[in-house]
Amino acid sequence: MFCEKCGTKNENDARFCEKCGNKLSNNKNELMEKFSKLPKKTKMIMGSVILIVILAIIILIILLSNPLKRVSDNLDYYYANYKENDVKELRVVAEILNNNKNDQEVLGKIEKISEDKINGWVKNFNTNYKNKEVLANSYQRIKSILKAIYEYYDGSNYILNYEDYQNHLETLSELYSSKINYLYGSVEKDEYSKYAYFERVIEQDSYYKEARDYIASYVKEELEDFLTKYDDILEADEKVINEELLDDYLEQLKYLEENKIINNVDLSSTEEYQKTYEDTVNKIVEALKVIVAQDEENLDYNQAYDLVKSVKKVIKDEDKNAELEKLESSLEKKLPDNLVDKYVVEYHNSYDSSYGVNIKDNQYESYIQFSFNKDGGYRIYRLNKYYSKFRAKIVVGDNWPGDFKGEIVITSGSKELFRSKEITKESNFMADIDIDITDVDDMKIEFVTTNDGGLNGYYLYIVEPYLYK
Repeated sequence: MFCEKCGTKNENDARFCEKCGNKLSNNKNELMEKFSKLPKKTKMIMGSVILIVILAIIILIILLSNPLKRVSDNLDYYYANYKENDVKELRVVAEILNNNKNDQEVLGKIEKISEDKINGWVKNFNTNYKNKEVLANSYQRIKSILKAIYEYYDGSNYILNYEDYQNHLETLSELYSSKINYLYGSVEKDEYSKYAYFERVIEQDSYYKEARDYIASYVKEELEDFLTKYDDILEADEKVINEELLDDYLEQLKYLEENKIINNVDLSSTEEYQKTYEDTVNKIVEALKVIVAQDEENLDYNQAYDLVKSVKKVIKDEDKNAELEKLESSLEKKLPDNLVDKYVVEYHNSYDSSYGVNIKDNQYESYIQFSFNKDGGYRIYRLNKYYSKFRAKIVVGDNWPGDFKGEIVITSGSKELFRSKEITKESNFMADIDIDITDVDDMKIEFVTTNDGGLNGYYLYIVEPYLYK
């Protein structure tokens, strides 16, 4: 130690200066003496404080040297204080990547940090702006930040690769457009224009709920008017299932399809529309089944088959359409055969055709035609005991001159199967044929007349002659 008076160096444990004799003070010993005299509690507090300070210094050193913390801090600082061409924070991150290029665990964590950071920037960039100009500036700023990062690291897998960069640009564009449309819509006075702007607010935007709530209210009014007009279409009594009711249901379905977009509002996306559409399709199919069952009971398979085919064309529901296809296939197997397609054993003064005929403004698909000659006419068809029922209709042709009398008689061998009432010009005759032909081999249809001639060119018809198994 040195003498405080003359500056001479003395031994560490000397009490007086060897040159001038001045009393030397031992600071260390004095401090130790003073410390030893302190209360025990005070000593413990001082020790704890010193320990905390030492630990804090150690932690700070560790944190400052932690590559993950340094990457996170530098990216945050770069984003918050972005200046064009100022890349010192990016350079620090690049050095950290280089220093840890052989440590895949550290690199993986850095990749996760950068991914989370950039995702957060993109997702939240437009949430705090209520001014279109400021929002546009923010949009350009973050695009510039991403571009600078991507180009600086040249698409590095650990900071911002090409695919992620492009995805972020697309998301930014969507969010920017979404917020711009929200800002325009929020000040728009015209209800439809407001609706149109809010329609463009995308779901992932923070303002989506507010826009959706307005749209739901706007659509609700349009939907109520739409459904009122839909209900007005139904005129038939729903308790009576017939073709009139089915036609009303089909008109309702047509209305739904033709008016699903009203005033540029897509009503088909609403639950109410979808439920109404589904209920209408269900009502059509159920009514059709009832009508088909009635037709089958009356052996009107052709009518039932044609009805199912026509309804199937307008039903777009895949499940219901498949159900109708099965019904159509079932009816197709039950369709009757046309008598005019069968083998004619013998005929006289008669003709048949499947090309159709119009009689008194009614169109018939097939027919047997008898001429008015005094000896009448007939046709014999070979059935081979294959059918159980024959059905047809007797129709008198147009504009008959003169007087005549006649009958239609159907026989099998010597057995008479059917005889019509007497047909005259004044009777305006039309009659149904519905007879059992079980075990009939050859069936003869004859027009018996007492006419004495002079009516050539005028005819009696058997129309829609069908055979049922």
